[in-house]
Amino acid sequence: MHSIKTALYIIFLHIVLCTNSWSKQLSIEGLQQQNLVLGPQDKITLGQRDYRIIKSLGKGNTTRVFLVENEQGEFALRIPLSSGNFNTFSRYEDYIDAFYLGHQALETQRIRVPKIYEFESQNYLLVEKLELEDSFDLKEFFFYKDKIQDKLGSQHYIKAREKLVDFMKTLAPFKDVKDFHLKQLVYSPKQESWLLVDWTLSHELFKDTTDQKVLRKTHFENTWQSVFYEKGGRDDNGVIPEFKADEHTENIIKEIEEAIDRQREMILENEKAQLELRVSQAKNIRSVAELKEYLKAPDFQFSQNYIDGILQSLVEIEQIDLNQILEHTPFYLISDNKDYIKLAESITQKIQRPQELVTLLNMRSTKGIRADWALTMKIQKIITQSERETPISFYRELLQSDLVSDYAKAWIKRERLDPATNLTCKDAILLFK
Repeated sequence: MHSIKTALYIIFLHIVLCTNSWSKQLSIEGLQQQNLVLGPQDKITLGQRDYRIIKSLGKGNTTRVFLVENEQGEFALRIPLSSGNFNTFSRYEDYIDAFYLGHQALETQRIRVPKIYEFESQNYLLVEKLELEDSFDLKEFFFYKDKIQDKLGSQHYIKAREKLVDFMKTLAPFKDVKDFHLKQLVYSPKQESWLLVDWTLSHELFKDTTDQKVLRKTHFENTWQSVFYEKGGRDDNGVIPEFKADEHTENIIKEIEEAIDRQREMILENEKAQLELRVSQAKNIRSVAELKEYLKAPDFQFSQNYIDGILQSLVEIEQIDLNQILEHTPFYLISDNKDYIKLAESITQKIQRPQELVTLLNMRSTKGIRADWALTMKIQKIITQSERETPISFYRELLQSDLVSDYAKAWIKRERLDPATNLTCKDAILLFK
């Protein structure tokens, strides 16, 4: 009888253990584990929804990607590769935010990028699952043409070549997409389109047709070393032959550059009239509704000249509270670090209160942004000449900003947060009673 009970207990325990291993509730931290083993029913909760984790799709230098699903379909889940510092300047988590913010700038210019369905800062991105069966990237397209044709047939390569010129033309507004390299651009035979699949922040727009283009000779040179060794090349005491584009590659690059030049000419011609008309309306804005309409992203591609014109016009809007202007300034106008600094330099001339300064400094992440001496002094002056009646909460927020100098932060702690100095006249009199 005892042995029967023991056997039943063992069977019961086995069932419980199997059930637990069959379905686990995982967290982002759990998915970051190096020795992670996924079960067929493992789940994760994102926001208010549960998702089944199907499999790992791979990882890069800063990010892991998983395939997940729920009743609405399949998605790609991007999470930080790990937690903590990636290098001296950034954390793994920062690249989740960089992808999200860089996505907005690309999407505004109508670049084909994966859709973002859900985002939690420093934590995860739920994005479109791409149709990448038999896909190949730009490195393979240029350096492994025969391999692609042998596997998929020449018709897919010809179609990819045709679509590549079209796609690169859509990148005409950009002189630089941050962290772009040949493996970031992928062709999907099923969708018959190229897709930009990864980037960081911040991108740069062109101002003149002669500005550099996103795809440059350096991208081929940087890829050449790995290709040389992959193809069985032998170096000479660590020295490999210099990269030299073949006729096929040169012809494609020339075609791409000519298409971009034509597109940039069209962009400059179109935006000039549109910008003049829009900027002329700035002084007549008298309501928040008019302000939002004025600042919304245009329905055409634009250059850095358009951004500069709109940013300069913000200081001319006099009928709207400055805080309202800052709160409703859309991200596409300040997605580039340099644009944010331009706005800060012009708008700090009008700022008189810490409240407005806090709004300015909270408009976007300032990680990696460096203010010059003049801007630093402007910010410092606004803080050190502020009224004592300013709510303490604003000073506490200013202490968190990278753009506030150490001197200004010390002043805040001494003059506004130290209980001994932060007394009203009435409080001081009560101390002597």
